Amino acid sequence: MAQRIMIAYLMALTMLNVWVVARANSGHDVFGPVPSSFLPTRRRHHINRCPQTNDVFVTACTTTLSNESTSAIATSSSSATVNKLISLRGGDGDIQSITSQSQLQTILDAASQDNQLVVLDFTSNNCPPCEMIAPIYTDLSQLDEFQNVIFCKVNVSDHPEVAERYGVDGWPTFLLFKGDDGVVVDSVVGGQAAKAGLYGLVAKHT
Repeated sequence: MAQRIMIAYLMALTMLNVWVVARANSGHDVFGPVPSSFLPTRRRHHINRCPQTNDVFVTACTTTLSNESTSAIATSSSSATVNKLISLRGGDGDIQSITSQSQLQTILDAASQDNQLVVLDFTSNNCPPCEMIAPIYTDLSQLDEFQNVIFCKVNVSDHPEVAERYGVDGWPTFLLFKGDDGVVVDSVVGGQAAKAGLYGLVAKHT
């Protein structure tokens, strides 16, 4: 009798494992939908592949920037534009798009005068972890407690020179700048890592 119970148990366990693997490989959440929130959530079991390398990854998509894609057009900002950027409040949900290193440096220089925190999201085209964290990053920028934080993002597919400037080669990566000369005070790499810890880092340096 005990042997029959053990056989039945092992068969049920095997069927459960097959179901879990099948759901993970199909890109479905094993335990149901997870809300876009920094509140504790159930674990996701996704298997993704980086479009650039076809490698399986868990949190970040890494690739090597080509020499042919390292050129970018530097843009200048008028004083009116600078004033608008520095007056950005996270509570309004605006995330400033960075298109050049000079534009970013202008923001960092002005923000340092008021000791404001600047958060920069390095994202990329065809990057599932980037797509996963994007709405969460937007939610973060809308929190009243971060109304004095300047939130920015840069698409490294279009502007690779910004990523090269800071040695970033995995996306999504979040850098936090504060103080004189735009010093990087903290960072987090990977969608799941950012989902779990970005809120805490922003709160720590605000």
